[in-house]
Amino acid sequence: MYEVDMTAALRHHMMEERSMSVTSGAYQLEFDPERQLLVVRMTGLWDSSTVRSYRTALVAQISSLKAGGRFPATIGALVDLREQAILPKDTAEAMQEVTENEWPTSNPAAVILSPSKIQKSQTGRMSVRLQNIAFFTEEQEALAWLKGYFAA
Repeated sequence: MYEVDMTAALRHHMMEERSMSVTSGAYQLEFDPERQLLVVRMTGLWDSSTVRSYRTALVAQISSLKAGGRFPATIGALVDLREQAILPKDTAEAMQEVTENEWPTSNPAAVILSPSKIQKSQTGRMSVRLQNIAFFTEEQEALAWLKGYFAA
């Protein structure tokens, strides 16, 4: 299990709500307050170092939203994996741990994938614990699903 230095993470990643965004070469986390949506975009081939960095950023982002009274029920996630490579087994296992331990199980997550069946299978295994997840190949479909989820 990866250790997360919360003080450093919060100090490094806490920002004003309007510009609550974290970007690295491999991922971008951005909170859209108008849509109550955490937008996550992942790119490239990840390794354990990237997963650790992402986990720190995600924990900081969620912590800042919790501090603002926004979690758990009012936030959805749009996760775009179309530009992310298929992950090596050890990296996929580390990402599964992040998903299982850091994202609230009842919050909806719409995942946009490439048409790759391997990516869909891998992502499905990593997110098996999530109760409200759906997979899409188009961003507009994913956003419509999230909008419908909160309208219900």
